[in-house]
Amino acid sequence: MTSAERNRRALSWLGVSAVLGLIVQFWPESSAPNVAVATAMSPRMLEERLLKMRSVAAQRPDKEKILQQVKDELKTREKGMLQGDTAAQAQAELMKIARSIGRSVTPAVEVRPSELGRVTPFGKDYGEVTVAVQLDASMSQIVSFLAALGSQPELLATSEVRLAQASVKDKVIGARIVISGIVPKKLVPEKKSAGY
Repeated sequence: MTSAERNRRALSWLGVSAVLGLIVQFWPESSAPNVAVATAMSPRMLEERLLKMRSVAAQRPDKEKILQQVKDELKTREKGMLQGDTAAQAQAELMKIARSIGRSVTPAVEVRPSELGRVTPFGKDYGEVTVAVQLDASMSQIVSFLAALGSQPELLATSEVRLAQASVKDKVIGARIVISGIVPKKLVPEKKSAGY
């Protein structure tokens, strides 16, 4: 065997082995399971991550308990909202409450509606309805009326109180009181945008 034949034989084996190597390299691996490639994390980093995840998982029941307490508190507070399918019904409920307070004051005070206000947003989740009422009473009756208004289970407040002298002889004072109540957001009319 001459060196030329030997070189030719070596080149042919090299060609065959190169073709076989390419076939093995690029052969589809459909039967082999997919293996997730692990990130380059040290065992210490993995342990710290595990401890952090366990800590978060351990806090979950406490957080759920707090969330439930907050939901229960919200339900309790929202019981004081004025109910009604429309804003007018909520204002009628507010007037009904004002009249019953007037009847409960000793001696009783006649509460007359004077003006119905607009429904306005109160924060981003609620609305506010207002009713202005007129009453002629003594100062002690007005104070009793305001105190009884503040002790109602409904979410009520006075936003304006105007007093005027009605009768010096009888010591009767004319009062105009604006009463506000909280309603659900659905009763607040949506603002119309000024689109062109």
